[in-house]
Amino acid sequence: MPALSQRRSVVLPFLFEGTLVFGVLYLLWLVTISTSGLSGSTIDLGRLAVAAVPLALVLRLGQTTRRRFSGSPHQEIVLSSVLNLGLACVSAAIILMVYGVRGVTVAVVLAEGAFVLPLVSEGGRIAAEHLRLPGFTRERILVYGEGAMAADLLSHVSRNAADNYTLVGFVSDDPESCQTAVDIDSQLPLHVAGIDAIPANEVDRIVIALKEKRGRLPVRQLLNLRVQGVPIEDYTSFVERSTGRISVESLLPSWLIFNEGFKTSPALAGVKRALDFSLSLLLLVCTLPLMLLTAVVIKIDSEGPVFYTQTRSGKDGRPFRMIKFRSMVQNAESGGAQWAKEDDPRVTRVGTFIRKYRIDELPQVMNVLRGDMSFVGPRPERPEFVHELEQEIPYYTLRKFVRPGLTGWAQVKYRYGSSAEDTMEKLKYDLYYIKTGTPLMDLWICLFTIKVVLLGTGAR
Repeated sequence: MPALSQRRSVVLPFLFEGTLVFGVLYLLWLVTISTSGLSGSTIDLGRLAVAAVPLALVLRLGQTTRRRFSGSPHQEIVLSSVLNLGLACVSAAIILMVYGVRGVTVAVVLAEGAFVLPLVSEGGRIAAEHLRLPGFTRERILVYGEGAMAADLLSHVSRNAADNYTLVGFVSDDPESCQTAVDIDSQLPLHVAGIDAIPANEVDRIVIALKEKRGRLPVRQLLNLRVQGVPIEDYTSFVERSTGRISVESLLPSWLIFNEGFKTSPALAGVKRALDFSLSLLLLVCTLPLMLLTAVVIKIDSEGPVFYTQTRSGKDGRPFRMIKFRSMVQNAESGGAQWAKEDDPRVTRVGTFIRKYRIDELPQVMNVLRGDMSFVGPRPERPEFVHELEQEIPYYTLRKFVRPGLTGWAQVKYRYGSSAEDTMEKLKYDLYYIKTGTPLMDLWICLFTIKVVLLGTGAR
């Protein structure tokens, strides 16, 4: 789920565009009736406001698309042309439908939609960027730190968050420690001489990327910048807010103890359980024909039972038997528990298909209905692996305080895990879900899961 600041950066630009579009449509109506000689015509402002919504959506989508995919001025021109054409068609339909003006040619309306709205929108966007309104500008980040944490932060911003953040530089006693990350993008600025050289009006946020802060922080300089309105944020909090995961490597117990989150109550637990039951029952009814067909095909394809049960670790570490469609040959683990591999020879022909599209997981709705699992949560792990992972990965034991899920935040945000390293990466997303999860976030994850299933990504 997006953080509050991220949601605000989406909503505010849309409201801004909507207000602009409403004003332009009203002015176009005045121009249209004056040129058509229908000066006595009236218009329903409520209908006009409703009509402005799709145009504002098209404008916002066009601006986002152009910013993300334009790699050169020529591409930007093409994208702008496509946007203008779409605006022309949409605005023509809206003007002719809402205004109800007769005698106005479609060509005039198309011209209005193709030129006036984009020009006004672009002018409004430039003004909003100049005024640095939220949602229209990339947040300017200054990194204070060194070593692996700073390098990871610089790498993350340059690779994955360029739409939301701009690196204005970094401050470190050892500038070479971040040189590798800086070299990823030649446009990134290099080492800043010192934090005293940073004017407050040129930085929107300072992120502290130091593993050991005691005695290392320039407290006076940071306090001066904070008083001038510059937010100061630690590495773990920034990563959580910007990526939807909690960095295990830099995580301190005190951060978890004093941070907000981990909210629970009997009411929330009741809502989540009701949601689990409803979604599972709905999924069972909708996919029952598919499950029956899968059972028949599995039986025809290879010897062995249709279903496969496996002991997994549930809430509070209690073991339970998880049900799946069998996707491997019989006695695939006669030699003991082992991670699934890419192009695993144990997987059957039918198993390859049902694993790709997660059909093999469908029988787990019975586990959810029985209360062994939740519909959304960290994926259940095998007890043989849990003990080993708890020794290798810090904070892994925190997963046991929630019910495991049929799908989860880690499943929609990260690829299939087949090693301890992958498990650590997925734990970062699981911890974020455990800390911030809500029933609304569960519905959000369910929508993402549909996309993952349809694309057949992440399975082995």
